[in-house]
Amino acid sequence: MTGKRLVGLRLVALPLAALLVTGCPHAKVLGPQTSPPAPPSGGSGTVTSQVQALPKIAVDGPILLASVTSAADHSSIEDAAVSLLGPCITGGYSSPAGALEIGPLATGSFAIRAQASGYLPWTGTIDLPQPRATQSLAIELERAPRVIKGTILAPSGHPLADARVQIGQSWTLSDSSGEYAIEAPSAGTVEIAKAGYSPATSAGGPVTLSPAPERLDFANLPFGQPLGSEFSQLEALLSSDGWVVGQGLADPTVELWASPQVVHSADVQAAQGFVQGGGKLVVLGEWGGSGDYAPGAADRLLLPFGVEMDADLLRDPGSQLGRPEWIAAQAGGLVPQGTVDMFGAASVFAAPPEEGLAYAPQATFKVQDLSEIPVAAVRQVGLGLVVAVGDASAFTDPYLAKAANAAFIHAILDM
Repeated sequence: MTGKRLVGLRLVALPLAALLVTGCPHAKVLGPQTSPPAPPSGGSGTVTSQVQALPKIAVDGPILLASVTSAADHSSIEDAAVSLLGPCITGGYSSPAGALEIGPLATGSFAIRAQASGYLPWTGTIDLPQPRATQSLAIELERAPRVIKGTILAPSGHPLADARVQIGQSWTLSDSSGEYAIEAPSAGTVEIAKAGYSPATSAGGPVTLSPAPERLDFANLPFGQPLGSEFSQLEALLSSDGWVVGQGLADPTVELWASPQVVHSADVQAAQGFVQGGGKLVVLGEWGGSGDYAPGAADRLLLPFGVEMDADLLRDPGSQLGRPEWIAAQAGGLVPQGTVDMFGAASVFAAPPEEGLAYAPQATFKVQDLSEIPVAAVRQVGLGLVVAVGDASAFTDPYLAKAANAAFIHAILDM
């Protein structure tokens, strides 16, 4: 994927017993992490869940010094995307010298993935058991034996953008012209998945996908209320487009968690199998005063995929929507440009390679941070997609009536 990068370090929501180990600092934050401000008033319910603050940010954690080179001639590889998933999620892109310094990190074991244009992806693990230690890692990427190129089309002949393409450990999305190019091993065909169409395989060149109905399953009881109480317009909108929407659906193509309160181990395992099978997981945060949202529950679903929703609240002092709790997020990239309304949104993070979908305005702040902050992001995992949106407002009645909100949601679901 190409687009706006969300590079930085993010904390994993750890159980209380694990808070004694070192943690990863948030990017641009100096000093201890604090609990977020109280949820804004005026919502349709009361937020009663608590956020456990870490006692400190451990700046004495281990540091990883990675070098990314070509296995053939040991030349440096620039702009290789490197992600680390473990006690915390983080990553970055290599310098012109092929170097990347990541840290301080939490102690523990990390799964590492590195990829660069023209090379096959590299995966491995590394143990970082000692605080204050600097550890080096040499990553050598093999040149791809071939690059498969193709064009993905609808039956009408129109190109299909954002179709997921995978072969082996390589994956990518088709562009606005329906075209893709993917580094491939010497044998095999690509698998293709796209919302609204049946999966397909291809050896390259043009391929036409067959339409298939989409099935969106609400995996939890949103805000603790019946489905129609907050999402009736979303149901109606999708149903008019031929979608099947409900709860407990068999064989869904999209699984949506709205304001999750409790997520069990079985839910996490099911979500992993769903995404690995080519499904789309969408998780919505909710700090706007509705339900019993628990950031830790959202992150139990997201973290295995290298995506995180922070336990924070965003405020825009220059809000054009009447109150600083209302964030006029600027959407773009894989979704249409426009302003998406979010109320008391949380920030999100995805390990590289990643794509930002919507950003809070420049003056938005969270505790000690002041910057343009991502509030929606997507990360491809094989044929699957994982989307995190820091607030559910745009999906709910009556805010779905706004054209930009509807376009944003349609784009996410149609990827």
